[in-house]
Amino acid sequence: MLAHTPYSLRQRVSGSRATGISLNEKAMAVRTETQNTLGSWARLVVDECGTAGPSQEGIRPLVSFLVRHSGWLAAHPAAGDFAEEIAVLVKSARRVAGPGPAHRVDLGRCLRSGCAGTLRAVVHDGDDATPGQVACDAGHALPPQQWLLVAHRMRRTASRGERVTRRHDGDRAGVREEAAR
Repeated sequence: MLAHTPYSLRQRVSGSRATGISLNEKAMAVRTETQNTLGSWARLVVDECGTAGPSQEGIRPLVSFLVRHSGWLAAHPAAGDFAEEIAVLVKSARRVAGPGPAHRVDLGRCLRSGCAGTLRAVVHDGDDATPGQVACDAGHALPPQQWLLVAHRMRRTASRGERVTRRHDGDRAGVREEAAR
C-alpha cells in the first residue's frame, strides 16, 4: 500500500535533463567478446584439468588464469584455435583503442554566438565515418547531440552550389576537406 506523502516532503526536481554516461559502443562490444572468449577458454581449462577457475570476475583475472595454464593450453589439441582467437581479440582491441590516421573535415563557422572559429570534425581512418570529435579552432567542442544540426547546415550549403575539396593537411599525415566557394 502506498502512503500519502505531504507536499512539503516531496522531492522537487528542476534543472536540465541529465546527459548520462557516454560509452564507446565498439569498445564495449570488443570488451564483451574478449570476456566471453577468455571465459570459454578458462572453462575448458577448469573442465579438463579439474582445477578451480579464477577467484574473481573480469578480464584481468581471466588473463592471469590463462597465463598460469599457458603450458597446458599450448599442449592442447585446440592450441591453434586458442592462438587464432587471441590474435583476433588483440587486433579488435587495437583497432578500437588506438585510432589510426585521421583526417579533418571543415564544417563551417562555429555554432557558438560570437565565435569566428572554424568548426572541424576529426574522422579516423577505418571508422564508419562517424567523427570522434567536432570542435572549432577556438576550442568550443560540439556535443554529439548537435552534430545533426551541422549536417543539416552542410546539406543546405551544398544545395547552394558550394563544393567540398580535399587537400593534404601539411604537417599531418591525413587529408583535410574544405568548403570551396
